[in-house]
Parts: sequence; structure tokens; C-alpha cells
Amino acid sequence: MKVYDLDGTLSTANSTFDFIKLFHKKNNNSIRLLSAEIVRRIMNRTKMSAGLKRAVMIRMYFFGIKKSSLEDFFDTTYLEYFKTTLTELGKEVIQLENHQSVMLTGCTSMPAEQLGQYFGFGKTISTTFHYKNDRIHKIEKDSYGNKKIPFIQEYFKQNHLALTAVTYYTDDPESEDELIKLFGNTIIV
Repeated sequence: MKVYDLDGTLSTANSTFDFIKLFHKKNNNSIRLLSAEIVRRIMNRTKMSAGLKRAVMIRMYFFGIKKSSLEDFFDTTYLEYFKTTLTELGKEVIQLENHQSVMLTGCTSMPAEQLGQYFGFGKTISTTFHYKNDRIHKIEKDSYGNKKIPFIQEYFKQNHLALTAVTYYTDDPESEDELIKLFGNTIIV
């Protein structure tokens, strides 16, 4: 069995932020883009953790957006862009029978779920959102870096699988240093 990271592994895109920035550009949301950029620059001058900065930026970009609007954007615009960002491994994987493979990513569920379907993965584990009134409110469960550990352990336990029999493909062994110890084999791309 194989487990794949997404960004940097199957694609050169940063699927969370490329996706949402393109969404805002297409919808002429220049105020949202400018506000987020200002906040990003301020945070980069602080000692905030990378995880907290990421959570703030995701909330800045995604807050208040309807899931259906993002789904429409994915179908009409983003998938074609994403196809141009596939790595060599991504191009190989898209040709495989992937229904038993898992995509394990820190990317937000929008667009990760759709990208998992595009690759034909049997399961996609990603950062999920909490919704209020059908609009994105905040991150519900974060699966970035080593935060992926409980999610993949739960999935393998529920399916009576052994992590030691799995090959994990990633480009980021630094932020996943504890995670990669769980797998029988890790390939750094």
C-alpha cells in the first residue's frame, strides 16, 4: 500500500494557498487578497509559530466562503491549473490504479477532496473546516506536518492495516520527522 503527500510530492503547487488566491483573483476580491498579504507580512516579523501563522492565513483567506462556491471554482478553473503543476511522480501516479492508496496532506479539504478523486485515491486525509451557516468559519482539524499522525493511525486502525507495510512519499521530512518513523518505508522526493 502507498500513502502520498500532495504539495511538493505529486504537484509543485501549494494547493491550499494557490487554490484560494486564484479563487479570490477570479472573483475580483482584491481587498481580501491585500488584507491577507498585509497580515502575512506582519506575522512574518513576529515569533509566532509556523502552525499558528498558517491557521491565521487560512482563516483570512477562507472565512465566510460557501463550500459550493469553492466546488464550482475547482470544477471550472482550478483543476486545469492543477494539471499543469504535476510533478513526474504525480504524472506517474495519475496513471495507476489508486483505489487502495491514501493521500495524506496538510492541504485544506477544499481542494484536497477533489484532488484525491482526480487521482483516484481510496481515501483523502486533509485539514478540515468548521462551518457556520454553510460558510467556512475556521479550521476544524489540522493535518499539517506531524499533526497527520493521529489521522493516519486512526484510518489504519479502523481498516485493520499495518503502517509498517506502507510506503510513504513526501517532500518534507523536516516537518514530518515523527510521522515518517511510522511507515515501513519512506521515499523523499
